[in-house]
Amino acid sequence: MGFDLHGLNPVNPHNVEKPIHNWHQEHTHKENEIYFEKLGAYEVAVVGAHWCTNNWRWRPLWAFVFQACVDFMNTKDLQEGMDNSGYKISKTKANKIAKRLNDLDKDGSIVQYQNEYTKRLATLPLEKCSFCKGTGIRLDPIGMELREKDPNFKCNICHGKGEVTDISTHYPFSYREVLSFKEFCENSGGFKIC
Repeated sequence: MGFDLHGLNPVNPHNVEKPIHNWHQEHTHKENEIYFEKLGAYEVAVVGAHWCTNNWRWRPLWAFVFQACVDFMNTKDLQEGMDNSGYKISKTKANKIAKRLNDLDKDGSIVQYQNEYTKRLATLPLEKCSFCKGTGIRLDPIGMELREKDPNFKCNICHGKGEVTDISTHYPFSYREVLSFKEFCENSGGFKIC
């Protein structure tokens, strides 16, 4: 599960043709393979055509973008952007995002933010495991069933420790991903978040 961003009018200086595939008709495995190879080549050549990331990486990236661009983005952009239901960002806004990210890259703000973000995640305390309620032993039907097979079975989520890392640690922030997103924005002609 992730976020796929599709350029609304991507820059295509070499007029690379986007491959077409009729999904309503049957294709052989080889035909599908060829289509995806051509699509991959198109997306490399036309940087603003498609950009994707997983749920865990998108949310902190989009929150950072909103925070950096709050002077021209609105709360609807933030909220709808956290959902992959097809929300559109205009070409004007996409270009402004790219310019802002470029400026923040030049002055070192993105790297600084990444370092602070990573340090903050590292200082978060462990949380009580909700599967075993902090006991280290699952007493729910799954735990009891697995303990019948293995009497030494504890909690498979916290490995018997009763604590797990804070859920926020599953949401990394990456400088390189910001730069990749900036390049997509610059070339997308606006984009749709799916």
